[in-house]
Amino acid sequence: MSTTRFWSYSAGERGRNRVRVFENRRSMLYVEFYEPGPGRCVRAKRQSLGHRDKNQAKRQADDIASRLGKHETVRSPDPTLKQLFDNYLAEASAQTKGASKQAHDRRAAGMFARFFGSRCKVRSLNIRDWNRFIVERREGRVGPKVDKLRPVGNRQIE
Repeated sequence: MSTTRFWSYSAGERGRNRVRVFENRRSMLYVEFYEPGPGRCVRAKRQSLGHRDKNQAKRQADDIASRLGKHETVRSPDPTLKQLFDNYLAEASAQTKGASKQAHDRRAAGMFARFFGSRCKVRSLNIRDWNRFIVERREGRVGPKVDKLRPVGNRQIE
């Protein structure tokens, strides 16, 4: 039985500033590297690149490796709600859930993206935003199906 080999590219020196970009089963590209933390702690970082362009991924790996070689920190971009939901729907939901639950997740993701805006940075959300969503949902101004908006109770919001 043969194993499927996926594309990967490494940049930097082993033990110093090694960076690896690779694709998963769904052809999404990821970057993986080790970043120095406080004291002698070293943290592994793995994040989606958000695209499928292998040449661009190689350039990004080289850039991250050079920054790590200069002892600069690598700042990951703040994800938007669209990126967060796209990753969840492609990875977690598709691999572990059945068709009806996946459809529910897509409707819920669409509802949140419509309410907060798909370009909204996840870090910018706070408790006031969440409370505003709950009030709007309870009063029937927000829902998974735009054409069937109606007031809902606490259990539905839960």
